[in-house]
Amino acid sequence: MQNAEKHVSVHIEKTAGTSLTRFYMDLYGAQNVLIYNPVTDTVARSNEVATIRTKPIFEWIKQLAIMRPFLPYISSLLIQLREKTATNYPADNLPDDFTVIHGHFLSTRFDGQIDDSLPTIVLRDPLDRMISHYAHWKRTKGVPLFRHNIPYSDNVIFKEFAFREEFQNYETQALDGKDLQSFDVVGTTEHIDLFGAHLLSELIRRGMVNHPQATNGLTIPYLYRNPQFTTLESLGISRPNMFRSEFQQYHSLDYENYCLACLLEK
Repeated sequence: MQNAEKHVSVHIEKTAGTSLTRFYMDLYGAQNVLIYNPVTDTVARSNEVATIRTKPIFEWIKQLAIMRPFLPYISSLLIQLREKTATNYPADNLPDDFTVIHGHFLSTRFDGQIDDSLPTIVLRDPLDRMISHYAHWKRTKGVPLFRHNIPYSDNVIFKEFAFREEFQNYETQALDGKDLQSFDVVGTTEHIDLFGAHLLSELIRRGMVNHPQATNGLTIPYLYRNPQFTTLESLGISRPNMFRSEFQQYHSLDYENYCLACLLEK
């Protein structure tokens, strides 16, 4: 890769972030991938904080842990381990030698700091994303990893979670006033392979890839799929159609942007 331009990858929570991390590590080299931490407003290199969790064996461990009450402890231990072993850089003082920064930050976070950039973003069906967000919050007992972290309680049902004020139009919040058309590559989790193909084409077009043939066969892996299909009924929603209607109204901006993303990725 030629590092004149920086790839700024806005990762909205629960939109194939681990799959993209693995893809970027393979594409750019793990040492050239910075992972942003929204809790501490710092970055660290992916070879120090993401190597383990992007390997197939860790996904197997995670799926096993989901079926038992181990996941919150595993998540906490991994966070503690990363804090002890990784070199964290203040987000306001980024190192020079990186190619992509990826994480849960607002799309304007590095404006003015990274001038020559290739901005990308991936969106997801808003209801599917919210269900995944809630499931993650339940599994990890609210371990803080995201832009908005609320205290954990067993009493919080999905309907209450989905209509919290801080989660309203959560994907649109990440845009922070920007239009999707201002991003160089836009994708959706439902067609993440298409996003990868578009990104590679844009890198080649810009001359950011020295040897285009080196990217042949490079695709985005599907990591951390939900272990089972979750229905609204299983989440305590007795009238799914009415709930969907109310949800779409409450998160109307997210649905507008998701529909636009589906058009843009084509």
